[in-house]
Amino acid sequence: MSVVHQYTVESDLTGPSIAPVSPLANDVDVAVDTVITFKLEDPSSVVLSTVVVQVNGLLVYSASSEQNGATVTATANDAGGFDFSVALPASLPDGGPQAVYVSADDTLANTSTLLYTFFTGVKPRLVSVDNTVAGIIVARFNEPMTLDSVFRRIQNYVITALGSGSAVTVTEIRTSTAQPDVATIVFEGGGSSYELVVTGVLDAEGNSIDLDYNTLAFEIGLPGGDTAPIVHVFDTVFGPMGITQRVISRRTVEKLVVNRAIDVAIREQLNQRLEAYGAGAPLRSGKDGGRRG
Repeated sequence: MSVVHQYTVESDLTGPSIAPVSPLANDVDVAVDTVITFKLEDPSSVVLSTVVVQVNGLLVYSASSEQNGATVTATANDAGGFDFSVALPASLPDGGPQAVYVSADDTLANTSTLLYTFFTGVKPRLVSVDNTVAGIIVARFNEPMTLDSVFRRIQNYVITALGSGSAVTVTEIRTSTAQPDVATIVFEGGGSSYELVVTGVLDAEGNSIDLDYNTLAFEIGLPGGDTAPIVHVFDTVFGPMGITQRVISRRTVEKLVVNRAIDVAIREQLNQRLEAYGAGAPLRSGKDGGRRG
């Protein structure tokens, strides 16, 4: 009787693992003189001579040797690979994405590649949101932005009421080359607490906004569609002491308050001029609705 033995052979069909890495993919605020590290592992063992490392297109390691002035160490680990440390020959650019490329083979000619980016400096961020003019919101960023049609796309600026605030409709995004870090948001409605979320915009270097810093809460005290200021002009002529007084009010200010402000302001200016001309005792203001002068 013959005995048939069956064996299962598991083939290694994958290339080396390239992890962990430092800095991590999409890290921000990375120092310009950072040391790049990564770990290679493979059950079939990594072939050191096949490892290639580039940073921003600059070859820093290949054929088991340092390249272009970089300082590279490759220490064998117990997982069939190497722990790499790469010190660059010069500091990285301050601000913007930095690209790292790694490629390696194992002894079975399986290849793995990794391409990722991290950021030195700070990515674009939303730093303040203010409503100081009726129907206008001023959003400021921490650096100059790319003022193109994408930056002025209304859909990239979402305003949501916090609580019982009335709805806000964004009608236009205005920009000025004199203030490349500002988006002027024209809107209608509003009047309470809100949250602005900005997405899809780029800085002048082409970096996308930091999604951890693209949202701010703010107050709308001057809603869009509010009536224009009312200017009251009163002229009182006393020989050479002509006085013109302007009082600006909104619809929320009662007429009585406006008239009282005008009365006080005109009398104060008149008193000062009378004293300057030696005209005697100052005038007193009567009660509202009573006799003046």
